[in-house]
Amino acid sequence: MEDIVMEDKRAETTMDRSGDYTTSAVPEDQRKSGINLFSTTAGWIICLSTMFTGGTLITGLSFSRSMVAAVLGMLILTLFAAPLAGLGGRFGVSTTMLTRYALGKTGSNIFGIVNALLLGIGWFAWQAAFFGLTLSELLPNTFLVNPIVGALIGGVLMTLTAMYGYNGIAVLSFIAVPLIIILSLFGSIAGIEQTGGWSALLAKSASGTEFTLFAGITIVVGNAASGAVVLSDITRYAKSAKMGAVSAAGGYLVGGVFCILCGGAMALGANVPGIGTTPNLPRVMLTIGLGVGALIILILAQWTTNTANVYSGALGVGSFLPFQHKSIVLVMGIVGTVLAISNIYEYFVPFLNILGTVVPPIAGVILADYYVVNRLILKRDYSFGPGTKYAQFNWVAFVSIAGGAVLATLIGFFTPAFTSIVYAFILYILLVVVCRGIGIPYSVGTYVEHETGL
Repeated sequence: MEDIVMEDKRAETTMDRSGDYTTSAVPEDQRKSGINLFSTTAGWIICLSTMFTGGTLITGLSFSRSMVAAVLGMLILTLFAAPLAGLGGRFGVSTTMLTRYALGKTGSNIFGIVNALLLGIGWFAWQAAFFGLTLSELLPNTFLVNPIVGALIGGVLMTLTAMYGYNGIAVLSFIAVPLIIILSLFGSIAGIEQTGGWSALLAKSASGTEFTLFAGITIVVGNAASGAVVLSDITRYAKSAKMGAVSAAGGYLVGGVFCILCGGAMALGANVPGIGTTPNLPRVMLTIGLGVGALIILILAQWTTNTANVYSGALGVGSFLPFQHKSIVLVMGIVGTVLAISNIYEYFVPFLNILGTVVPPIAGVILADYYVVNRLILKRDYSFGPGTKYAQFNWVAFVSIAGGAVLATLIGFFTPAFTSIVYAFILYILLVVVCRGIGIPYSVGTYVEHETGL
C-alpha cells in the first residue's frame, strides 16, 4: 500500500512540474472549503474599479435605481460565471487547460498568451500604476506623493503574494475581505448619514447627466465580465462542480454588489467633484472621515485583485512553457511593474481593450463545447491527464470567437462583453452541427498530453 502511495506522489510531482498544479488537476486532498473559495473570489471582484462603477452609476441614476442596476448586472454575470466555475470544480484544472477541448492545444496556447498579456502584464501594470496614484492622493505629505514609488511598492507586494500561488491569494483574501467589508460599511454608513439618512439616500436623484437603467446594467456587466471568464483558475480548488459554481458565483455576486453600492453611497455622501466622469474615491473616503481606513481599503482592494490578475496570467503561460509557476509570476510581475513606473502602460490600454473584446466570447465557446457539443451531441465527458487526446486546432472555435466579437460590436445592444458570449455560444453550436452534417472536420490535427501536461 505504501508503495502505491509513493508511486502516486511521484506521478503527481511529475504532472505538477511547474508548481501550483498549472498543468494537472488539483488533487482531492488539496481542495478547499466553500468559504475559502467564496472569500477568494470575493477578493478578486472587490477592487477600486468595482467601487468606481458604483460612483459612476450614481452620476446617471438615482441611488435606488443604482441598486437595481448593480443586482441585475451581477446576476447576469452569474449566468455564465456559474457554469464556467462549475467546470473548474469538476475537473480541477485551470481555464487555459479547459480550453484545450474547445480550442485545441494550439488554440489553448494562444488563449494562454492572450490571458497573460491582458491580465498578467497589461492590466497588472495599469492597476499597479493606479495603486501608486491612489497612495499619492491619500498620503500627499509623505515620500509616497510620488506615484512611481507607490506603483513600485504595489507591484512588488502583488508579485510576491502571487508567487505563493492559490494559497497566497486565499490567505490575503481571508485577511483583506473582512477588513474591506467592515471599513466600507463604516464609510457607507457615514455617507448615508451625510446624505440625510437611508430614505434620503434612496430618494437621491442622479448627480449628473441621467442615463437609463439599461445603460446602468450595461456598465456593471462590462466592468466585471472578463474576470468572470477565468474563474476556473480559482474554482479548480473546489471539492465539486456544485461547490465551485455556488461558491465562486456567490462570491462574485455578493462581493460585486456590495462593492458597487458602497462606492455609490460614499460618493453621494461626500459630494466630491469627480475627475472627469470618474469619481475621486480616495478624496471621497477622506471627506467622510475614513482616514487610515481609506488607506487600508484602497490598498487591500487593489492588492487582492492584482495578485489574482498576475496569478491567472501566469497559469495561462505555464500551461505550455516548461518553467516554474513562481518564475513565470516573477517575470510577469517585473515586466508589469516596470511598465507601471515608466508610464508606458498608458500606450498599451487601446491594445488591451482590443484583447478584452476577444476574451468574453471564449467563454461562450467553452460553454457550448462542453454542455452542448460534448454532453448532448457527442455524449461524452471531458478528461485530463497523460494520454488524453485533444485536437491540435479547432478552427470553428476561432471563427465563433471572432464572429461573436464582431457581431457584439456591430449590433449595439447591451454590453459587447456579454452579448459576444451569447453570439459565440450560438455560432459555435450552429457551425459544429453544420460541419458534422456535411462531413467537414471542424478541427485539425491531434495532440496527446504528455506526463508533464505540456
